[in-house]
Amino acid sequence: MASAATLPEAMPAPTFAEVFGEHVRYVARALQHFGVNPCDLEDECQEVFMVALRKLADFEGRASVRTWLYRIAWKHAANYRRRARPPYALARDPAVPPEQERALVYARTLDRLARILGELDDERRGVFVLYEIEELSMREVCDVLGFPLQTAYSRLKSARAHILAAVEPEARG
Repeated sequence: MASAATLPEAMPAPTFAEVFGEHVRYVARALQHFGVNPCDLEDECQEVFMVALRKLADFEGRASVRTWLYRIAWKHAANYRRRARPPYALARDPAVPPEQERALVYARTLDRLARILGELDDERRGVFVLYEIEELSMREVCDVLGFPLQTAYSRLKSARAHILAAVEPEARG
């Protein structure tokens, strides 16, 4: 039996301020990719962190704080999309003058991506956003979404096929 001196010391649980300060940008970006309209982003991000605050005492550290927060954000964004009226879309950045061609092309591209991602069901969208946009490993994606590894790869393949099919006709035209 190991003595108390040889057992690794448990890491202290992060404080809410640490969690918020370190992850607020990630959560906001994830929410936007998950379909939250930019005009609602601040409020919805606050809601995610309110859930995190309530559940922080129960956080066991089996996953990273980041993946735990992404799971909360993913579920919250799915609820948001179900109640969102009219359909959400990414808004243009008001800091960039609309007369600039580059800004217009960028805004249209973001709108098109939001529309295409909006056509995906929650599972395919979640896997695609976390893996391709947020660049989480597939293991982390599985931790966040609670999928078996093979299911996550299957959802990713299906999402990629849908996105390519949606983009292909526009690229040819």
